[in-house]
Amino acid sequence: PTLNLSTFSPLYADDLHIKHLGIKAELFLFPDDSLIGELEHLLVNIATERAIIECFEQYEKCIEGYASVDPKGKVYAYMDALVPNADKKKDEKILKDPLRWNFRNKDHWDLHHESLNPLLIFLGKHLKP
Repeated sequence: PTLNLSTFSPLYADDLHIKHLGIKAELFLFPDDSLIGELEHLLVNIATERAIIECFEQYEKCIEGYASVDPKGKVYAYMDALVPNADKKKDEKILKDPLRWNFRNKDHWDLHHESLNPLLIFLGKHLKP
């Protein structure tokens, strides 16, 4: 679906002036600054282990009409699937270890994926090298 910016008032009011702070700002809306979504939609697009994502897509087709899969749950299940089962069974501490959910691991994400282009363009306009 296309994003209707008028529904995001007052942030978009008056040429993106955040009135109460007197700050003019541009906002990037995930996943690509034009579609309604969230960060997790972008993460699903750039996930490197496509077989895991394809399993979710098949599951979503199976439950169509009954329920929908929460994008946050999909991303956490993706991350969980990347931890070998042997490690999970070996030590319950691994299940609670925050480093297990290492979203910064570049092996889990295709950082050159075309889905990142709108974000890179937006950041390139606003960040100095």
